[in-house]
Amino acid sequence: FFEVAKNPDRPMVVTTSKGMTVKVLGTKFHIKSYNNDDSEQATLFTGKIQLAKEVKGQGGRLEQRTIEMIPNETVIFRRNGVELISHNTDTTKKVAWKRGELLFEETPVSEVVKMLERWHGMVIVVSDNAVLRHKFTGSFNSESLVQILELLKYTSPIDYSIINNIVYLKMRKI
Repeated sequence: FFEVAKNPDRPMVVTTSKGMTVKVLGTKFHIKSYNNDDSEQATLFTGKIQLAKEVKGQGGRLEQRTIEMIPNETVIFRRNGVELISHNTDTTKKVAWKRGELLFEETPVSEVVKMLERWHGMVIVVSDNAVLRHKFTGSFNSESLVQILELLKYTSPIDYSIINNIVYLKMRKI
């Protein structure tokens, strides 16, 4: 999350390791760009930013895309170069982590796993690919990883075990 004072003579430029460039003209915005994610995104709260990224164009050739964002907008770049623009984004949900909140809303378990690994600093291994077909909804403030896993177990057919500080997820036997 960035909050940048306006200075048109000296714009701030942020470049992600995945090649997205954000030119900042005085604003509040959030960038999500992890190497192990299939996408990267920017959400604008106030002010104005300009995104630039090389994406696959016609015939698979790389071409530079530039998008000027307006407040309450989210832009998502996927690996295949397709960008999605979402207007009227609920920006309070985008920065729940700043309030110490971990928020899932019909979130695919693959994303839940990544967020829990980042939040709790643990390795989570999915032992059964059927686990990935599920989605999870929940909001957490100070719950431990075990408490979150217990809720996941209680609300879905997913089970877990922890062996040598590694969490294993699998489908529960019926």
